Amino acid sequence: MTPNAVYVGVEYRDLTDTEELPPPGSECVYTFQWACPAPPFVGCRVIVPAVNELKPGIVVEVGVTARHVRELTSSGIIIKRVAWIATDNEIAEAQRKRLAWISAGCVAAGLPPRTQPFVTAGAYPAVPPATGFANPQTAHQYGSVWWKLHKTAEQIGDQEASDAFLKVAKYWYAQDGNKSAPVVAAAVVPPGWYPDPVDHMLVRWWDGQRWTGHIHPV
Repeated sequence: MTPNAVYVGVEYRDLTDTEELPPPGSECVYTFQWACPAPPFVGCRVIVPAVNELKPGIVVEVGVTARHVRELTSSGIIIKRVAWIATDNEIAEAQRKRLAWISAGCVAAGLPPRTQPFVTAGAYPAVPPATGFANPQTAHQYGSVWWKLHKTAEQIGDQEASDAFLKVAKYWYAQDGNKSAPVVAAAVVPPGWYPDPVDHMLVRWWDGQRWTGHIHPV
């Protein structure tokens, strides 16, 4: 523990995610040392270390107690530093990529594009076909991507695209033969951490009815 250091609670979260913040101390909130010139504040978008890479996050708590920090360090956990505060340009670029991905989905689903439908490699998964047939594993992968498209379009208020993407997601999930998938059988899956529908390096919180924006590395 570094004397006079400021510690913050951060949730891993996409720069474009606008869901309500979890309460301090939640399982999805991780402690980092604040090392940026500007003071921290709740809601600040940051870039923080994850497993072998940097990921975006959001500050949920400022001034994590010294007792909690000592508990973490005494258990062998190395508290890493916040890398930097996300810039306006980084946030704007993330928003552009999100809209471009939604637009690519619109084209695949037969809707007018919202913007130039291209996506930088690695930013989002490739948009699968909207129709056809596939083996159960591939169908589930397709359904997961369309489900994420549905939730992303819903988040920005594009109801037309959200409804269309949901229809396609259900089409693919009907072929996957896996009726226990959280997005298909919400009523029988209890809240908990489950493998992210798109990124196998993450787990995402299922609240019993829907996927949330709360994620953390596997």
